[in-house]
Formats: sequence, C-alpha cells, structure tokens
Amino acid sequence: MYYLRLVTASSFAALIAACAGLGGAPLPRTAPNALEAPRLGARSITWGIGLSGLISETVPKGLGAKTDQKTFCQSGSKTGCPLFSLGKRNDRVRLHSRLAWSGGSFTSSVNPSSKLGEFSYDHTITSTSTSTHISQSAVAQTKFAWVDWLKATSATLPAGTKASFKVTTTLVPGTTKAPCNADDTESVSFNFSSNGLPGGYSSIVGGCVKGAFAYYIDKPSHPGKVIVETINGAVGQNLMIQGLGTVQGSLCAVVGCTAQSATLSGKVTYKIEALTHGVSFTTASGTSYK
Repeated sequence: MYYLRLVTASSFAALIAACAGLGGAPLPRTAPNALEAPRLGARSITWGIGLSGLISETVPKGLGAKTDQKTFCQSGSKTGCPLFSLGKRNDRVRLHSRLAWSGGSFTSSVNPSSKLGEFSYDHTITSTSTSTHISQSAVAQTKFAWVDWLKATSATLPAGTKASFKVTTTLVPGTTKAPCNADDTESVSFNFSSNGLPGGYSSIVGGCVKGAFAYYIDKPSHPGKVIVETINGAVGQNLMIQGLGTVQGSLCAVVGCTAQSATLSGKVTYKIEALTHGVSFTTASGTSYK
C-alpha cells in the first residue's frame, strides 16, 4: 500500500481532516492553482480511496462510566493503515454492550464500502435500555473519500479549448429507519467537489426534519437525492475530482435512554459525461465514471 500524494497541499490537508475520524472538515470550495496540470513524478500516485470510522458505546459503571469503542482506519492510531489506498476499501464492525444492572443493552454495527465513484453504507444502532441514568449512549460514524485526476482530451480541438463535463451524484437509499425523537440523532451527507467548480458545490443531505427523516439538497426546502453539476476546464488540462461522504448516528439523550433502533443504508454513485462536442477525458486511475 502507498500513501496518496496530492499536488495541492491545502487539498491534501483537507482530505486528511475529512477522513481522520471525528471533527473532519469538508474540502474547500475552491482550490489554488485551479487549472494547473500537476507535476507528476515517476512514482507519484494521484488517486486513492479513503474510509474511516468508529462505533462507541458507553454504559454506567459504579459512579462513573465505561466506554467500549472500535475504530477502523484513521479514527484511531491503527498501525499500518494508509490514509488512502488503491482499489476498494471496506470494513465490517460490530459492538455489543450490556447494562447488567438494568437488563438493557446496546448493539451497534457498520458495514461501509468505498471505491472510486461509489460509496455504500449500512449503519444500525439499537438500544433496549429504558433507564434514566446519564452515562449511556451508542454512537456510530463512517467517513468516505475518493480522489482522482481528470484530463480533458480531444482528437480535433487544440489544447486550451474550453471543455465542460456534467457530474451526476445520485443517492439511492436502502433502509431508512430513524425514530427522530429526543433520544435519536441520525444524518448523512455526500458531495462531489473539484477545482473545476469555482462557484462551489452542493451536498445531498439526510436528517430529521419536523419529526421525520428526509433527504434534501443543501437545505430542507429543497428535497432530492440527485445533484447535477458542471465542471469546467480546457483541453490538455487536469482537474482534481473527488467525492466525500459522512454517515453518523447516536442514541440516548442527555438524561436516559429509550428502547429503539435506527438503521441507515444506501449507495452513492458518481457519473461524469463530456458536454463539449469533440471532447472526452482520461483519468489518472483509468476509471471511466459511467
């Protein structure tokens, strides 16, 4: 496994933040040197897939609390786990904690998968506790990322000719089960970004709206699961392209818990098509994004 080496230092730092567990920030809406072709060394890797996350459960123990946690790639200090890797990344993690003093329990499981142009996720968290004790919770979070370089090409148009491409980001939900009450918080967010999008990008978001889980574009007043964007470049130039996603959920409020379960699953895909007649593209990874 090789570590991914990106040309734009600020974008690399942002990708680290986005994939490094809790508190990750989204990529900047614009990137420096927006249309500069990267200088690639013989051993440079300019594409990769990232996947990280954790599940955590806290139960009362005496006058305090005990927390059980499992992480995968970058959410903890896992030796030998690269930030980005080539090929497909996936993981399956499950955790079960029992509250012996009350008969309640928590069960959390995540089954995420990431590859160039596609994310899949399956999160389930369950509580059987009805205790009013404050030291209890169940949390699950997964972060995805992929990055590649797109080069506009043409057999008939000269270098520097304007080239545009349509990018379609589509979310197909599987199971959506969210109680959306005081003891439950669930959300998803997915987007595509590129230095060929100088005006910024939109996100497909899922979250509780007025007591029910809803999917929308950027804000609840715009329901939807598909985003169509246009990236602009020129023949012979390289554009960085990337997808990011976050899925997270938690059970239990500040005081106490409710016996309930929440599940979010689905798949996000990215499709790229040339809009300029006579223009096509190649990618550093060889992926066609159809």
